[in-house]
Amino acid sequence: MVIIKILGKIFMKKVIDIAGNEIQLKEPPERIVSLVPSLTETIIDLGCVNQLAGCTGFCLEIEGTGKAREIGGVRDPDIELIRSLNPDLVLAGREENQKFDIEKIKGFSRVYVCEPRTVGDAIGIINDIGILLCETETASAWARKIHEYRVKLNELRQDTTPVRFGYLVWWDPIMVAAGDTYISSLLEEGPFLNAFGDMGRYPQAEESELINRDMDIIFISSEPYGFDDNLIGDIRELTGDIPVERIDGRMCGWYGTGTCKGLKYILEQISDIQEKAGK
Repeated sequence: MVIIKILGKIFMKKVIDIAGNEIQLKEPPERIVSLVPSLTETIIDLGCVNQLAGCTGFCLEIEGTGKAREIGGVRDPDIELIRSLNPDLVLAGREENQKFDIEKIKGFSRVYVCEPRTVGDAIGIINDIGILLCETETASAWARKIHEYRVKLNELRQDTTPVRFGYLVWWDPIMVAAGDTYISSLLEEGPFLNAFGDMGRYPQAEESELINRDMDIIFISSEPYGFDDNLIGDIRELTGDIPVERIDGRMCGWYGTGTCKGLKYILEQISDIQEKAGK
């Protein structure tokens, strides 16, 4: 994407999102609404919080959201409130937000939709948002830092026997982050291998699979499901010798600039995880 400035006016080539939408702005957006916390974090990290007109209630837990209005939840945004904010750009996630909500918003605003399944996809999202917000240099700096962490993790992956993991995101029914997910891609940047990599996306799993799958460790994500200590104790009793450990779901699941933070987190956790997994 190229941005050209002529006689003080900014002209931009189009950005095409995962849904095939062509988003083209003749000037930076002044009123942005974010429907996904990781995209809200990215707006803030790119230095554009003053343009953030609205975000979800969960987004407001992020430090530095400024004067952004709460527009409801990720799965149940208040469409009429969003309309009243008169946004010139709305950021949404195909996985997080519901299709019919996105289609309604398209009736009155440009909408950028993303669905990262790899770390590479997340870099593309940072660059796209950087273009739309006219913050390409800042976005490029984040992308370069991600590359630095990927290089370090790749070196460790080449020199280390991988830790085979299962990653629980839900209970009753049991659901795991399997292959073709951003979570799996992020972890596998390092010396890790998804034991459910042969399954697609977020499948349901039987209790027997937590016992019989070849795993060195089971990660219990801190979000979106609230695994309490009693439940984790029950899972440990079920799995026996397989270590069961909490992991920061935000660090492993938030993309955009969160990808940089997530890779740093994984890098810092490797030694501890390997020790617990007996590697």
